[in-house]
Amino acid sequence: MNIRKILFNTIAVLTIFSSSLLSGDIQLISGTEHHAPDKSFSVLNYTLHLSFNPEEKTLYGKDIITFTPYQSGLDSVYLDADKMEIKSVKFLNSKNLNFRKTSDKLIIYLDKKYSASDTVKISINYTVTDPKKGLYFNLPDKNSTKNHFEIYTQGEEDENHYWFPCWDFPNDRATSELFITTKIPNIAISNGRLLSVDVNKKDSTRTFHWKMDIPHVTYLTSFIVGNYTKHEDFYKNIPVQYYVHPDQEKYVKATFSKTPDIIRFFSEKTGIEYPYSKYAQTVVDNFQYGGMENISATTLMSGTLRDEQGLIDGTSESLISHELAHQWWGDLVTCRDWPSVWLNEGFATYFEALWTEHTLGRDVFDYEMSRNARIYIMEDSTRYRRSLAGHKYQNYGQMLDRHS
Repeated sequence: MNIRKILFNTIAVLTIFSSSLLSGDIQLISGTEHHAPDKSFSVLNYTLHLSFNPEEKTLYGKDIITFTPYQSGLDSVYLDADKMEIKSVKFLNSKNLNFRKTSDKLIIYLDKKYSASDTVKISINYTVTDPKKGLYFNLPDKNSTKNHFEIYTQGEEDENHYWFPCWDFPNDRATSELFITTKIPNIAISNGRLLSVDVNKKDSTRTFHWKMDIPHVTYLTSFIVGNYTKHEDFYKNIPVQYYVHPDQEKYVKATFSKTPDIIRFFSEKTGIEYPYSKYAQTVVDNFQYGGMENISATTLMSGTLRDEQGLIDGTSESLISHELAHQWWGDLVTCRDWPSVWLNEGFATYFEALWTEHTLGRDVFDYEMSRNARIYIMEDSTRYRRSLAGHKYQNYGQMLDRHS
């Protein structure tokens, strides 16, 4: 790489930055103050039983929530639950509980006051139809071969409460367990370890039982349903899985073969071995982002796929390494609120660059870091400025910008 060119580009951008400062034309980001909501309880576990009517874009769910109060006197809880029909709320012994549903909250009135030494379990039966966020149904045209049947979720920033009642803010961590029933030949991919697959011959369905036993924030809970084939490597004794549709299998080796090496490299760099029971990458059509680092189960856009000839134009290693770095920076360690999301993104971007240095050398690393700096400075000097950890914004999505 031409270091002089890198320095020239950097100086040019800094000149624009300095000119904007002197002219006083910097636009500060606007919005109201946002802070992590106060909590009166901590969720310990979500157990979800899910099935679908794809033609109606409907999910049928049972959400069993285990929680404990922070202090004595807790007689009600509220959960985030947007645009869903609540059928019933009850204890596991079938005792019904009173509840009230607002546009985006579910308030549950407990049968008595509970203390911090209590563990409470409630079961919520609900239905979601055609949600505007969080849950997506890809239903291909029968005359088209370009798209595939897929049902998938996307939780970041706070969109999982569109498909199950939950505490949908990153200041709470819980384990999760999903029982996902889908028509054969479709499979269900989710977080953690696959414990069982039960065949239901009467209705030609299968139920996939997934369990993630390491506590995590709500937005990292995910699932994908579709007619996928699984390809598998290993990092030490940890399965490294790639899920693609049958017509995409020819791309697997060229696209994903470096994944175990990246896991090894990041484990060495962080000093912390990859912490989960498996690592899966699943390709989704029309995914709204490049990728999403759901815990142990990353979702990737279909544009990630490359064949051997396509590698001449470039690999997908930057995206793959970035999302994989999030398994440490963002999943194992997570920001407490959205103004701190720059820690998630900053470390993942830096580790992406470290992998570039490892494979392509120091000059390419320097260029990548310089490019990242230019992108930030251009946003700051030509669009708007904000504090890295500022609490004033219009929506959480503004925190996932070039500043972070």
